Amino acid sequence: MNANVWLVGAGPSDIGLLTVKGKQVLEQAEVVIYDQLVDRSILLHIPEEAEAINAGKYAGNHILTQEETNALLVEKAKEGKRVVRLKGGDPFVFGRGGEELEELVKEGIPFEVVPGIPSPIAVPAYAGIPVTHRNYTPSFHVVTAHRKRGNTDGIDYKELAALGDVTLIFLMGIGALPTICEGLLAEGVSPEKPAAVIQHGARYNQKKVIATLADLPQKAQEAGIGTPGIILVGDVCALEREFAWSEKRPLGTKRVIVTRPKEKGEELGRLLREQGAEVLEQPVTSIVEIKQAAIMQELKEGTRGYDWLVFTSEAGVNLFFKQLKEVGMDVRSLYNTKIAVIGPATKEALESHGILADVMPESHYGEELSSLLCSQLSNGDKVGMIVPENKKSRCMAAVAAQADELGIVCDAIVSHGIYSSKVLRLEQRGHRNLRKQFRSKRICPQPERRRLQGRTSSMHRETYPCDC
Repeated sequence: MNANVWLVGAGPSDIGLLTVKGKQVLEQAEVVIYDQLVDRSILLHIPEEAEAINAGKYAGNHILTQEETNALLVEKAKEGKRVVRLKGGDPFVFGRGGEELEELVKEGIPFEVVPGIPSPIAVPAYAGIPVTHRNYTPSFHVVTAHRKRGNTDGIDYKELAALGDVTLIFLMGIGALPTICEGLLAEGVSPEKPAAVIQHGARYNQKKVIATLADLPQKAQEAGIGTPGIILVGDVCALEREFAWSEKRPLGTKRVIVTRPKEKGEELGRLLREQGAEVLEQPVTSIVEIKQAAIMQELKEGTRGYDWLVFTSEAGVNLFFKQLKEVGMDVRSLYNTKIAVIGPATKEALESHGILADVMPESHYGEELSSLLCSQLSNGDKVGMIVPENKKSRCMAAVAAQADELGIVCDAIVSHGIYSSKVLRLEQRGHRNLRKQFRSKRICPQPERRRLQGRTSSMHRETYPCDC
């Protein structure tokens, strides 16, 4: 049975906690319906051509109700598309994944589930709190403080208190923190019982308060704790003083936006993550290959030849040799060609193809390279300069300006273009998709309930109007 829909757990924000399979499935998606708690760095792995729909649920304001989300999953699956339902944490740990599967089963739609690391375990771990410890507790219990609409059953504090020395974890309960603490105290839990509340767990801006059960509401209010967050009650909370580690990393409280092109930014992102930073890879430019099959064929056949090849970027190096390979040219044919590079990164890229540079300036600027190159050119030399299409090459301009005086020919070989990146503002794109669907009345029978006028994105601090 081949799946049409994948329920994927994204884990608790840190992209390093997204499973390998979850990433693979996400990168092959044609439609992604994602939740509010899925981190932006994970959303950037959605294919650019895929439809991304924000189905996030905010306190007191849902972009889509659960019923609308279920209907949307069915609709997109029946269009024959690869649909990923991307959920924070794990789909089945208070993630409503079961409700969504019921709808898919009813419609006969095949599916797969990719479990995620659940927040009740990961968030305390990042705060330095183990949910179990043989010297403190034999078990942990996860409780939701938010019940389905129409369900009037409250939390059974008497039953929880009777469990004894266990770890209690409350999800979606920040707004009910005083009520939860009062309920446990009323059923005999010690006022001195260690407790904790953690906001933005496993993230650079993680905030936590460790206190006694009796003092926790007041301490949390003083610290300005808000959503999203979880509440823990149990002796293991006291271990935070010894076990805290996340914020102690060199960059553990920093968020770094890497704007380099994706091909160059991944390694920098990896190094920053190793130091504890939360990294958002958001390229402002993209490198797009420009094919030069005719030129490469002429080089292969010997009807075009150069005394010098000049590379002004590592992208130019890699794409030039990629295109040489595509036409079947042996790089040994370049044995009589001298090569100049602009700097160490370009030199390293060249060496990865088994070729050493003849010339590299001490200062890695176009003017320096052109000056050094011109000092070594001879009358009649032919120079091929590998450059980007839409970015002025100072080296090319300087050499071309002296071409007549030096008696040389200088050709520009355009290997790639550098363009503004199409990193999409997923929240904005999601709202646009929803507006289209609401207006056609395909998924929203009561659009007046979905008003989102002037909603502010906490990610971008910008206002994305939604006039659905």
